[in-house]
Amino acid sequence: MLVMGYSPTESLRTSILEWMASGTRVYATAVSGTCDVIIPGETGYLVGTAESTEMAEQALSVVQSDSEGSALSERCRGLIEQRLSLEAARGRYRSILDTAVS
Repeated sequence: MLVMGYSPTESLRTSILEWMASGTRVYATAVSGTCDVIIPGETGYLVGTAESTEMAEQALSVVQSDSEGSALSERCRGLIEQRLSLEAARGRYRSILDTAVS
């Protein structure tokens, strides 16, 4: 599990996407962008605070009670492949071009 702290200048860190693509569960603060890819309990976990003690306690609780870690890891990778892969981007561009040409 990757635990990402709060960053006031970065809404969606590239490293979060990279870790998810490798099937790593992510635990991060709920900032814009991050909330678009981390679905709580499905592809990772979100915390609403940047308080380090509270984040540490919640992350430890998640690790200790996480009974379906491998399924969540697979969903992380699946979400990245479905939404953010080269093939997915190509399909979106093709759709835009087809609409523009029609």
